Amino acid sequence: MTQLINCPSCGSPVPLSDQSPVACVFCEASVVLPPELLEVARQRQSAMVSRAAAEEAIAALSRGGGAGARRWAFALTVGLPLCASLIGNAKVPPLTGLSLLSLAMLPALIPGALTFAYVATAREVRQSYRAALSARWVRGHQCCRNCGGPLAASERELAATCLYCGTDNLLGVDAEEISAYAGGVSRTLGEALAQLRIRLRLLWVSLLVTALGVLGLGVGVHWVGTLAP
Repeated sequence: MTQLINCPSCGSPVPLSDQSPVACVFCEASVVLPPELLEVARQRQSAMVSRAAAEEAIAALSRGGGAGARRWAFALTVGLPLCASLIGNAKVPPLTGLSLLSLAMLPALIPGALTFAYVATAREVRQSYRAALSARWVRGHQCCRNCGGPLAASERELAATCLYCGTDNLLGVDAEEISAYAGGVSRTLGEALAQLRIRLRLLWVSLLVTALGVLGLGVGVHWVGTLAP
C-alpha cells in the first residue's frame, strides 16, 4: 500500500491523483504530489472499478428481502398448513389428532418457514456486505474503507477505487448503516460478491437441512403414535 500524503496545512490525508497539485478535501489547500505517486495513480486508474461492476454490486446487495417477499413468506406459512388441514380432514379415513399434525400440518409449515427464514437472514447478510464495502465518512468526506485515504469521486459515481491501496469502495451509503457492521470483506467488489453468493448458498443448504430434520421429526412422531396402544 502506498503511504498516505498529508496536507501540510491541516495534517489530513489528501486524495491521490495522476495530476499535481491536488486540493485537500478538508481545508482546500493546494498540495504538490511527488512524481512517483503520480505514476502509481496512473497505473491504478487503468484498473479502477467500472460503473457496470458497481451497478452489479449494488443490485446484488439490494436484491430481495423487501416487503413483497416477506408477505409471500407469511402467506405460505399461514396458508399451507390451513390447506393441509382441510385436505387431511377430507381424506377417507380422515387424518385426526397426532396424524394430522405430523403428516399434514407440520410438513406444510416447512416451505413458508423456510422462505421466511431465508428472506430475513439473506437481507441481513446483504446489508452487512453493503456496509462493509462502503467508503467511510470522515468529517463529511468519503474516505477509503481500508487505508483511510480520501476518495476523489463525483456525486454521480456509484463506486470508487482508492488510488493509494487499490481498494474498491461503494459511495453514498449512510454513515449509520456503515457503523452497524464492524466486519470486513475482500478488497475488490468482485471478490466480495463471490463471497456473498457462497454465503447465500450455504444459508440455503443449512435451511434445507433444518427442514429435513423437521420433516423427519414429524414422521417420527407419527410412527411413535402408531405404536401407542
